[in-house]
Amino acid sequence: MKTLFSRILIAQVVTVVFALAVITVITRYSLDQGFKNFLERQEAAVLKNVAPVLVATYQRQGSWEFLRERPENWQRIWRNARGGPGAGRPSEPPPTSQDRDEEPLLRWMRPPDRALLRDRLFLLGTDRQRIAGPAVQEPEQWTLEPLELDGEVIGWIGFAPLGQALPPDAERFLSRQLRLTAFALLATLLVAAFLAYLLARKVSRPVRELGGTIRKLSDGDYEARAPAGVHDEVGRLAAHVNRLAETLEKNRSARRRWMADIAHELRTPVAVLKGEVEALTDGVRQADERMSASLAEE
Repeated sequence: MKTLFSRILIAQVVTVVFALAVITVITRYSLDQGFKNFLERQEAAVLKNVAPVLVATYQRQGSWEFLRERPENWQRIWRNARGGPGAGRPSEPPPTSQDRDEEPLLRWMRPPDRALLRDRLFLLGTDRQRIAGPAVQEPEQWTLEPLELDGEVIGWIGFAPLGQALPPDAERFLSRQLRLTAFALLATLLVAAFLAYLLARKVSRPVRELGGTIRKLSDGDYEARAPAGVHDEVGRLAAHVNRLAETLEKNRSARRRWMADIAHELRTPVAVLKGEVEALTDGVRQADERMSASLAEE
């Protein structure tokens, strides 16, 4: 049997579950898109870090032929861009706070077996033909950083499109965030279910008490009263039921008084009639006109 308590509880829980499902979908989409936008912003910072290294290398070599002939030199440029051991820049000053903030941007290029930034960076010549890095269709559609030497553009660098797939580190980060979000949503659901239980019990209790009072009234217990105290619709209904109970009790008392008055008024003439009839039956009195008039009067 569906009660008001169960209906309120189910309605609250279903509403919360639906809201949490919508929040989960929005959160997943927001994390996905937001993280991709974050990575794209990081790409711009990485391009600015790599550009000076490429320009300096081009200036030493005099052309890009050293990359066309020996693709492994592309890896060495990454090591120089990282500023790690063997970078060939021992005279550089200690890194500033901004440099330290930008250093994590280059962490994607460290593991060689992952599809990270290093695997997506490409270098184009002045004719925008590929020199190093992955091949990209219509590279002019993507963000390109010009490489300039003495005011002349010597090449272009950019990142291949990220596509739908995120790097493994990003996927792990998103997975952790989604697990935390799922845990938070589960905790929210439990708290919401508990609060819904308290609300349903609070709302249904006066209704149950009111139903008990009406049942007693229908059984003839006109002294029963519904508990009052709340000032909502249920409280006003309880007040109406109490006024109805008072009216029923007054009517019952009036009926009893009316029956008592009728009994009192009928007692004397009935007693006289009974005496007259008994007198006629016993032959104490004769059935004459006087007797008939007396009986008719009574």
